[in-house]
Amino acid sequence: MPSKSDGSTAKSIGVFSRADREQKFELGSRHCETRTGRYVPATHIGLPCGHINFCERCNEYEENKAEEPNYKVRCANTSCGAPLTATMRVYLG
Repeated sequence: MPSKSDGSTAKSIGVFSRADREQKFELGSRHCETRTGRYVPATHIGLPCGHINFCERCNEYEENKAEEPNYKVRCANTSCGAPLTATMRVYLG
């Protein structure tokens, strides 16, 4: 790997390690990934945290569940789990 002037190393652009290639579903729906093990592109972010983690179907499911008393919609990102107040559709590309 190339070295920076501060002594640390950096990856070359376009070169990925095996671990990088195996990291899956980074922009996939967390609910669908957990439920089916398959990739479904995420299209909605949770607010206020901003993590992209719901597909259209999962977003609709969470909106319906939010109508139930005592149900708290939470960020599906395992390192976050913040309570969500809203979601927003995002467009990439």
